[in-house]
Amino acid sequence: PDGNFAYVTNGDDSTVSVISTATRTVVDTIRGVAAFPEGLAIRQDVAGQSCR
Repeated sequence: PDGNFAYVTNGDDSTVSVISTATRTVVDTIRGVAAFPEGLAIRQDVAGQSCR
């Protein structure tokens, strides 16, 4: 986490939006996460993220 991106869970379609904080636009969509995600945790010392 370097502050360049914000990650937002989308419960309706079970995705995570990756938003550029510089442009305030969605730059990527992560699919295949848990059904109806309610939040996420990102750790700087781990390559993966958790979504629940």
